[in-house]
Parts: sequence; C-alpha cells; structure tokens
Amino acid sequence: TKEGTMLTRDEMDEHTSIEDAKRKTRPTPGPWPVERDGTTISMDGAVVIIAPAPDGASYATQQANARLIAAAPALYEALVRAASVLVAASEIACASPMMENPLVTELQTAGGAVQAALDALAIADGKVSLHEV
Repeated sequence: TKEGTMLTRDEMDEHTSIEDAKRKTRPTPGPWPVERDGTTISMDGAVVIIAPAPDGASYATQQANARLIAAAPALYEALVRAASVLVAASEIACASPMMENPLVTELQTAGGAVQAALDALAIADGKVSLHEV
C-alpha cells in the first residue's frame, strides 16, 4: 500500500490482526522499572538488561535507551489499542468513501500509519523479523 491510501480489508488481513496480537503469547507485562543507576531494567526484582550505549554514546543516551526499553510494555499495549481503533475507523471510511467528513479524509491519508502500527505489532509478536518489514 502506498503512503496516503487506505488499506483494504485483504491488505489488513495479510498482516498482524489485532485479535491475533491479543491471543498470542505475550511478553512479560510491565512495569519494567529502571533501577537507580538509570541504565538497568528489572522485572520482578531481577536485573534483566542493561541499556545499550553505542560507541561514543553519552550516559544520558544510555539512560534514554533504558527509559525507552522500560516503556515497551505500555507502548505495546497502547499500540494494540490504537491500531484496533485505526483499523475499525478505516473499515468505516472504506465503507462510505464519498462521505463528506473531515475524519474520512484524515483516515484516507492515515493508511501508512495503520500499516506501520500493524508492522510493528507483527515484529513484536514474532510473526516477522525486523528485516522482513
């Protein structure tokens, strides 16, 4: 689907469906707190990951990476919910494309955002690798 076009139902079915995402084995739920050092993320009190810091990256960058990793469970849940709403709204807009409504116009240009959300969920759910998207 090219940017700015609406997804068809068939195109949506080719990728991660929201219901599939809900049924699949889920990642460890949050919260994943960042420890006092600002770079270590834990789950149930056990150190799980130390945030990466690419060569030459500052401590602040490593802390930012830790915060992003720690936010993953909340980001995943928010994306599942947002993608579900976008898919449903896109279906409504596709059903009545001639409707004079600014929301329909916005949804017609949101096809790329819907696809990006579905692709990200497919990666998170292990359906495809990052290199396949």
